[in-house]
Amino acid sequence: MPGDSAAERAFYFCALSIARAIYRVKVLGRENLPTGGCLIVPNHITWVDAIILQLACPRPVRFIIDEEFYRKPALQPVLRMARAIPIDRRKPREAVRRASEQIEAGQFVCIFPEGQLSRTGTLARLQRGFEMIARHAQAPVVPVFLDQLWGSIFSFRGGKFFRKWPRHFPYRATVDFGVPLSAEEATIPRVHEDLLKLARIASAHCASCSSRPQALAFRHARHRWNGWQQVEPRKTARSFDRAQSSPSKNNLGETGRDCITGQQRRSRCQSRGDIGRQSSRRIEFHGFR
Repeated sequence: MPGDSAAERAFYFCALSIARAIYRVKVLGRENLPTGGCLIVPNHITWVDAIILQLACPRPVRFIIDEEFYRKPALQPVLRMARAIPIDRRKPREAVRRASEQIEAGQFVCIFPEGQLSRTGTLARLQRGFEMIARHAQAPVVPVFLDQLWGSIFSFRGGKFFRKWPRHFPYRATVDFGVPLSAEEATIPRVHEDLLKLARIASAHCASCSSRPQALAFRHARHRWNGWQQVEPRKTARSFDRAQSSPSKNNLGETGRDCITGQQRRSRCQSRGDIGRQSSRRIEFHGFR
């Protein structure tokens, strides 16, 4: 990914290589991104929305972040390398000026219009910050919807962050870029409506992708069933068929045990009993009892 310096290019290469090993991002509407600077307004679902969005964008994105998080020692080196734009909520004019300068320089600037992470997985109420930036910079506004992220370990599903197992690995996500809006058209109701439309499009696309393997499996099973129907079934001898067949002869010339009738079995047992009584009489006669 092209950057403004060699250090920035090396940072993006290493960071995005690791992110691509963890996430599989499907991008829709990438052709809607303008060639110049613009303001990107996505929904906010997880703590890693910035990483997912950066994987989907062909150019570096300058994220607007609260100065409270920007000053954290663990995050500040990474955010400074990514050239994030810290803002102070008590000084909105200064935040608008910094974001407008980056957009006028041809950069992609991203602000999460909800202002906080979603606690329900749905789109929350939008704030007026993006309207002020768009009108001050007179830049196009691109609505973006991030789908399939609700339920990840970085989302608030289940009433908690992080303390749950990932549903699958690598994790799949969908990023849908909408049609750019002019600064005058980018109002809160219009952007909210466009985000909902993008949500329906992304959900329909994910449903079609998930049902495709099932359809292929059903088609394969149907072809196999049709093939079985064309093959003549093999005839196997059943128990009553063997009973009706000719009895097999053993070495003594007697019929097999599984082919004799009940009357023959009773007569054979009776003859064996007579032989046993005669043997016992011989033993008693010779004085062995």
